[in-house]
Amino acid sequence: MDYELSIGVYGRGLDPQHRSHWGFLICRRGSEFGRLIHVALIDANRLIYQHDERDPQLFKSQSCEGRLNIGTMSASICEQVKNVMRNEPAPRNGKVRKFFWAAD
Repeated sequence: MDYELSIGVYGRGLDPQHRSHWGFLICRRGSEFGRLIHVALIDANRLIYQHDERDPQLFKSQSCEGRLNIGTMSASICEQVKNVMRNEPAPRNGKVRKFFWAAD
């Protein structure tokens, strides 16, 4: 098992104008850098999100509140996981929030 899948939480979420944000983190085991896959809010009034990937992403930063390791996987499973995330459309209907994207 060469890769780790985690959830990273950014921001404390104490201010309604600056909520916590989280995304999936994929990296080689033990690495501090990897790929962040998430949906970013582009219109707060209409609840429109956009799929975003950042690579390389430093997982330890001042804005990172924590990281939860979900599990490990092989390189072939890692590619399948990334494809599932890429193919799940970002919420754009004005009702669904980003956490539903992750659950789907």
